[in-house]
Amino acid sequence: MRAELFEEINATGAALLGWTPDWLLGQPFARWVVKDDLDTLALHLAYAWEAKGKTIGEVRLKSRNGRPVDVRLESVVIGGANGEPVMYTGLIDITELREAERAARLLQAELAHVTRLNTMGEIAASLAHELNQPLGTVKLHCDTCLRMLRQGSIDEAKLLGILAQMSAAAQRRRDHQPPARLPAQGQRTLGQHRTEPAG
Repeated sequence: MRAELFEEINATGAALLGWTPDWLLGQPFARWVVKDDLDTLALHLAYAWEAKGKTIGEVRLKSRNGRPVDVRLESVVIGGANGEPVMYTGLIDITELREAERAARLLQAELAHVTRLNTMGEIAASLAHELNQPLGTVKLHCDTCLRMLRQGSIDEAKLLGILAQMSAAAQRRRDHQPPARLPAQGQRTLGQHRTEPAG
């Protein structure tokens, strides 16, 4: 490739695009680059013309069947037969690698989502436990009061004591604030750091 035209291409490179080598000769390379990657290609070529050694970059190409192909460009400029510099660029198909990376990112996002759901489930279970304990106490006291009323054995002092216990259990639940969870000594969390006193 020189002046962004195919001057030589082997069968493997042509197969990436879905054409024969003869058909691609003289075609502008940029014609096959995905529109969003044209600026990336321009920067790669500009840098490659100025660089002393190999220049590596990545772009997406449009194949004949419409399937995008991720390729790594490895460009080097050397002196041509007539003394003018010539750029040679190797195209390496990295589509499977990029697809695997995209799949891994999706799986990582799913895992993070499942982890969040799991954490929410643990919080819900903890809240249910925290609520059920005082509610169970209140229900026990209510049942005792109902039993006393049904049996006709109303001891006013005992009944007042049970009602006071019910009120106290409800008040404790209302006033309860779970303790803040602090990182263990020596652990660091995001956004925090330890500062040692001077001297």
